[in-house]
Formats: sequence, structure tokens, C-alpha cells
Amino acid sequence: MYRMIRHLGFSIVLLLTAQLGFAADKHAHPQELMQNVTQNILKVLQQNKQQLQQNKSLLTKKVEDLVLPNMDFVAMSKLVLGKNWRQASKDQRDQFVDEFKGLLIRTYSTSLSEYSDQTVDFLPFRESNQPNKRATVKSQIKRSSGPPIPINYSLRFKDSDGWKVYDIGIEGVSLVTNYRSSFSREIANKGIDHLIRSLKERNQPQSST
Repeated sequence: MYRMIRHLGFSIVLLLTAQLGFAADKHAHPQELMQNVTQNILKVLQQNKQQLQQNKSLLTKKVEDLVLPNMDFVAMSKLVLGKNWRQASKDQRDQFVDEFKGLLIRTYSTSLSEYSDQTVDFLPFRESNQPNKRATVKSQIKRSSGPPIPINYSLRFKDSDGWKVYDIGIEGVSLVTNYRSSFSREIANKGIDHLIRSLKERNQPQSST
């Protein structure tokens, strides 16, 4: 689980920070969009590697500013909670979305600090059966040793905000499915309020001592 999330954080930061050096066109083809974004963010990481590694608060701020506009956290939260989303109150839903977002921000920030000149290749794009509403962009993270890590991005399109990521598959494992399994067990045992409190505690800034 940890290894999957670590690679997820690295790849998501690469592919979803569209405001750094690239003006994202929300109506662009999803694969073209991600390829252009990747090229630009790789340059930023390579040129500012030491500064970003040393300044954790800067990392977190960049992730908050740059990643959030490119992900559909509400859609992700609905899928992650499943039936528990329908049973939750509006306040519980809002709190969960905020804390789940915080969990992913922390993950991305940690992963970005571990960047070590990996590269990303994209596989040939195949249209879905809903080409104007759903898309899957397939990529691979190439490493100096070991086989490439396959990363698949599931996106949805809305006229109001363009293409947004709502799920990520890493080595064949869905982020949504992975979290849904662990969260559903916690909700079944202790309730959704306990899960929200647990996420909130995990999202608190860690002491330097």
C-alpha cells in the first residue's frame, strides 16, 4: 500500500500541476494535455530540486495551489465512500471531502520531495466508448533499475471545468478501490465520524521534534 501511494504521489504531481509553465486548455485532448504538463513540470522539478526538498512548507503550498484545480475530489469521494456517501449527511460529506483532499496533498508533498530524475512515457491513446465524457491516459514511470511502473489516469469531462482526474490505477490497482476497501472497514467498525476524525488527526502538521 505505501509503495503504491508513494508512486501515485510522484506521478500525480508530475501530471496534474498544469499551472507551472503551461497554460492548460481545459478542452484539450486529455493525452495531449498530460503530455505537455509532464514536460513542463519535469523541468521545474529538475531546476528546483534542492529548494523543494529542503522546504516542506513550499512543497505543500505548491501542491495545494497546483494540484487541486485538476482533480475531481467530490467524484473521488463519492466513489471511495460508495454506499456510505449516500448515507452520510451533507456536513459529513463536506468534511470527508476536505480531509480526503488533505490526505492526498500530504502524500503528493512527500512524494515530490523524493523526486530523483525519473522519466515518464505515454502509451498509445485509445478512445473510450464515451469519448467526449470519459478517457483513460496510460503512462509508465521509468526507473534506473527495475521494470517501469504503469500508471493509468481516469478522467471525466464537463463543459464547466473540462477534464478532471477521478481515479488512478497503479500497477493494476485502483486508488479508489484501495481506499474504499480500507475506509469501508473503518466505517463499519466505528462509523464515518470516526473516519473523518482519524483523517483530520493524520492531516495535522507534524512536530519537528
